[in-house]
Amino acid sequence: MQMKKNKKTITGWALQVTWSDGREETILDLDDDTAGAVDTFLTELEQERQASSVKQDNDFLDRQSNAEYYDTK
Repeated sequence: MQMKKNKKTITGWALQVTWSDGREETILDLDDDTAGAVDTFLTELEQERQASSVKQDNDFLDRQSNAEYYDTK
């Protein structure tokens, strides 16, 4: 049984900060160096989460196959 999932990707992001007076602010305008570093981090995070999801799916399918094997005995 093949499980089909849509690959999740990050389509946008912003920097959410909380100031010492408790005020929250969303910052959308970042310099290229900062934006590039965040983009790299998020790309790596996507890849890690995708790999983890694939491993979980494979583990589930392995358990499913083993259960079906032992159910037929």
